Amino acid sequence: MSEHQDVAQGDNGASVRESSVNRQKCMKPMSEEDTRTASRYATIREVLRNAIVSGAAANGLVLLEAPLAELFGTSRVPVRKALNLLHEEGLISRFDGRGYLVNPDAGEVEPLRLSLSHKQFGLDSSEELVDTRPLGERIHDEIGAALSACIAFGHYRLDEQSAAQHYGVSRAVVREALMRLRDRGLVEKEPYSQWLAGPLTAREITEDYELRACLEPEALRQTAPQLSRETLEAMLARVIQAQNAEQCSLEEIERLEDDLHQQC
Repeated sequence: MSEHQDVAQGDNGASVRESSVNRQKCMKPMSEEDTRTASRYATIREVLRNAIVSGAAANGLVLLEAPLAELFGTSRVPVRKALNLLHEEGLISRFDGRGYLVNPDAGEVEPLRLSLSHKQFGLDSSEELVDTRPLGERIHDEIGAALSACIAFGHYRLDEQSAAQHYGVSRAVVREALMRLRDRGLVEKEPYSQWLAGPLTAREITEDYELRACLEPEALRQTAPQLSRETLEAMLARVIQAQNAEQCSLEEIERLEDDLHQQC
């Protein structure tokens, strides 16, 4: 039986949970390597399943552990687990040769031996299929994203032990992530006290924008001589396009943020 583990507890008793994250109950937390393997096999299974169900993966396509492990940038262990689950689900089948066949209809199909690539599964060749970042870095990003979404709604207390159990890691890993988030101003902690986050008030947002309005123009003036004219004109064109658009997509906003805070 799986359960959701609380990462943060609000003053009103409401809990902040990572969406759609279930973990198998156990007597002790998984090691970091076990956690990485678990998350990777789930990702591999999802990618392959979507390709099979959508028809992107051709019927009869031969699935072998080694080529799939190379494609996903992992060891064979998570690939083997993912294939076993797909076989139990009836989406792939065994045959006389090595590996499995894509066979969602459980019919008679001829083995189709092709070089396994992004194309065989209807994926973009530039798409990174598995998150290979260190576990501590992923936890930092996930907790940061959860906090960014909830601090507008109140004041929250973060419990290191609950977060460690949720992610299956030590408290030291969680503490390191929270200390990095403190440097970003997302959480705060006094000596011998608890980690706190929020609330994000309208006054704080206004003060933040006032500070940025003072600092960013000067930062741009100092950086501009180091950038080519073509780069600056392309950035300016994207800003003008966003200003004239009725609505900007999340990708367009992120590109503008990248232009300003990463490229400059």
